Amino acid sequence: MIKPSCFKKKLEGKSQSLLLTCSDGNDYVVKDMLPGFEKSLANEWIGYCIGRFLGLPIPFAQIIETPSDFFKDQPTIEMPHSPHQFASLYVPLCQNGHEVGKLKEISNASCLAGIIVFDYWLYNRDRTRKNILFQEDGSAHSVIIIDHAEIFNSYNWHKDDLKKLPTGMIKSATHQFIHSFVPDKKMYDEFLENIQSMPIHLLQEIVDVIPEEWNVSAEEKEEIVKALIKRRKKLPQIIKRFLKNSDLQ
Repeated sequence: MIKPSCFKKKLEGKSQSLLLTCSDGNDYVVKDMLPGFEKSLANEWIGYCIGRFLGLPIPFAQIIETPSDFFKDQPTIEMPHSPHQFASLYVPLCQNGHEVGKLKEISNASCLAGIIVFDYWLYNRDRTRKNILFQEDGSAHSVIIIDHAEIFNSYNWHKDDLKKLPTGMIKSATHQFIHSFVPDKKMYDEFLENIQSMPIHLLQEIVDVIPEEWNVSAEEKEEIVKALIKRRKKLPQIIKRFLKNSDLQ
């Protein structure tokens, strides 16, 4: 497990993320437990693991441990609230969807359908232009997705909420934007097949890794797996409605 070695700066945003250099020499965006956002770290971990399984362009991440006295020389920083944090590799030289301007070509467009299917499976209500990044790739741009703190429709969900996740359309102009760059609608079917083939024991292993102090009980971990299995059965019809709705716009 890597450990923080140097504090760089506090980042903007409600998650109060920090940019830290870690013992492997790389910079990471580090998120800690915050009051009112009790499920955000678990959401980030689940979203990361599933996104990597699906081959989506999501930065490498891991769970780290920050010593309690690490910020003793930074009196304005209150971390850590939890012994473990979620650390995502910092990707420099990127622009978010608001900053990038007009795009001519996306070099990794084969992943775009997967991003939308992924968001609907996990019900990520927060896919905005702020959490989709673009990095110059020759004459084109490549896409990177970040920030999955609000999957399962909330950063502070409860067990019963997982049983009634919405099946309607997510109001996301970003989904419509990236859908316009999807090269072939058959790509949606490919990602749907990948999701259906994801082993249940892998989903169980992902949630089992969640640290105890991240406020996810054993019963909630079990309910997460049940919700994902139940929801993926409905996913083909949900995506079918999304495509029909998109074609009308």
